[in-house]
Amino acid sequence: MKSAREYTAYREYKLAIGLFIGVLLLVSSLLGAWSERSWPLIFFIIYLMVAVSVGLQSGFALLVMLICLQPLVPYYPIGFLRGAALQDLFFLAGLPLLLLSIPFQKERLKTVLPLALPYLCLAAWAALGALATQDNLPDFLVALAKGSGRPVIIALACLLTGAALKNFERSEVLLKAITLTSAFEALLGITAMMFNLEIIAGGLHLGVQNLPYPLAPGLALSRRLHGTFSTGNLTGAYFVVTLPLALSFFVSAKTTKQKMLWLTSAILQLVALVLTFTRASIVACVFAFLVLGVMSGRGKLKIMFQVLVVLAIGYFVMVSIIPEIPNLVAGRFLGARIEARLAPAWAGLKMIADYPLWGVGVDNSVPIMETDPRYSLTPFGETTVRPHNSFIFIGAELGIPASLILLWAVIAITRFILRARRFSRETKTELLSAAVMSGWMGEILHSFTNNLFHHPSLMVTHIAVITALTPLFFNRGYTNVKQKERRELI
Repeated sequence: MKSAREYTAYREYKLAIGLFIGVLLLVSSLLGAWSERSWPLIFFIIYLMVAVSVGLQSGFALLVMLICLQPLVPYYPIGFLRGAALQDLFFLAGLPLLLLSIPFQKERLKTVLPLALPYLCLAAWAALGALATQDNLPDFLVALAKGSGRPVIIALACLLTGAALKNFERSEVLLKAITLTSAFEALLGITAMMFNLEIIAGGLHLGVQNLPYPLAPGLALSRRLHGTFSTGNLTGAYFVVTLPLALSFFVSAKTTKQKMLWLTSAILQLVALVLTFTRASIVACVFAFLVLGVMSGRGKLKIMFQVLVVLAIGYFVMVSIIPEIPNLVAGRFLGARIEARLAPAWAGLKMIADYPLWGVGVDNSVPIMETDPRYSLTPFGETTVRPHNSFIFIGAELGIPASLILLWAVIAITRFILRARRFSRETKTELLSAAVMSGWMGEILHSFTNNLFHHPSLMVTHIAVITALTPLFFNRGYTNVKQKERRELI
């Protein structure tokens, strides 16, 4: 049995080792990327220094910092690392420290394993695919890093979050921190939109993207909010998950100050989501609100009324920023061309039919479309755009088994949230679990028109929000009630 002093020294020793390994990872990544563009790397270093300084005091605090700061790191692809992005590297650099500072409890790992297992299987399948399809070592390493690295990041984020959440008080801290981070992300995007701040980094448009054409017929506006993600589609999908959380905190807040804080967060996210002008995100958000109303439990009418109040305030804020918003959103939907989605979906399905087992390879769908008219020329017109559907896209690049594994992940996550909801015995936890489910249902709908489930930049936050429900499975009060009911039946 270790004494308190020995345990403290042992813990600091482990943290020192983890910090050293993390710094080595960071330095090796930066040396390869420094020659390309330096300003995003400065953000990377600052964020990592803050996260590590907090993490030296608490493994849970480090986890919160990494999850919450990751979306704020610009999604900047580093060419030297063949597609790795700063957001992914930021989280990876903290993993050695997390692995050594967060104790893994067998019972909690068993609870969250159904969430992580599909992604681990997806990583294993991608590794087999790289081995089966690549002829030389450099291409194999690239395919392995991209195909297996992405799902591994998501799985580790899930396992580490589940291990760090000892009680629901910690879950609330994590969920509130994520909600405040999303509000800050929204504020950055709205500010960029108002002042037309477009920062081009590596071909990506951070803040806003200025388009060479108006967004809707008859309107001069030709820019859309992008935030720090690679596209407005991912930015909108991010808010689809975090916005119901802000609404749930707003509804359950006890004081006026708390109400105003979460109302502000919800309004900022709502405005930013609409300013992405991503049709799929807007539809998914409306669907998430409906699910939240149905699943909110006690006081549904009161909750729906408060949600409508938030929507009304958000509408007036949006109109004050850009008066043309109602006409612009309507024009976006009325001017939508379904062929623009059907053509890449058809090309992706043809790739699946031609390469059903291993697919065409990670990130190969677009290059193949550009060179092979069998896929670019479709019954719905010509396309060189990757399939905007999570299941078709991953099936095209990694084969039918990968699509089935992704479907398994969706089912496992949905079952996990529903089980956690059944363990909710308080109005607050019941409402939060409903908010998590509503955001997840919105993402499932969104995934049929955009690629979402393979992006660590998006899914690290999403999987953390879902895993935050883990402590509900260990609610002693609920367990005692169930045991009492069984004894009475006997």
